[in-house]
Amino acid sequence: MTREHLPEPGRYTYWDYTQLRFPRNEGMRIDLAYATPALAARVTGVEIDRNERKGKGASDHVPVILDLE
Repeated sequence: MTREHLPEPGRYTYWDYTQLRFPRNEGMRIDLAYATPALAARVTGVEIDRNERKGKGASDHVPVILDLE
């Protein structure tokens, strides 16, 4: 995944549990998807599933989902 797939600011994949970082959207973008150039060329979309972080007992990381053609 390259930065151009989700270029807008404020799209994070990790929020520290301390000091209410998630509700204030003070996160970091540390979860990545690595691919060969041939596979990267097949990416048609990328989603950061922020809803996975909202559940009870959720991880501090969220999934990065790639759509491939």
